[in-house]
Amino acid sequence: MLPLALEYLEGWTRHIPIGTSVGLKGKGLQRFNEIRKGHPVYVWPTPLDIEPRILDAGLSCISDTMDSNLQYPGGAERCMRPATMPEIEGVRMPWNEISEGDRKDVVRRWRKRWSWSTTTEELERISTVNTLPWEAPRLIGHRGVGKDPGTL
Repeated sequence: MLPLALEYLEGWTRHIPIGTSVGLKGKGLQRFNEIRKGHPVYVWPTPLDIEPRILDAGLSCISDTMDSNLQYPGGAERCMRPATMPEIEGVRMPWNEISEGDRKDVVRRWRKRWSWSTTTEELERISTVNTLPWEAPRLIGHRGVGKDPGTL
């Protein structure tokens, strides 16, 4: 996994580096996904209000907030396991309970949406009941998340 600071994707600071800028939407996101070709990237910090857009862009989040009872600002439900519980027809299902055909459809959809370079055949071969592609976006808790502040 490659690390990436949020400042390269969001806000005016993404225009500071010389060269082509990337972003979380539109041509900036398309350009970024074509460059990374599915290589997993994690973004830190990931504030709660930006987390859905990071995951929707196919990137993994490192979050300081791992409370599963939280909702996103705006009321949307937060999925703590976006890779292992993909949404199929509006319902989130555990990866191991998804049929083989649905798993293949999910992986094909992810591959196309996020410009993964791995072939469809290779992705289908490695996407079994017990494994999923390493390119899939994840929600990762930051070191120390959930610890009692007195023990840090």
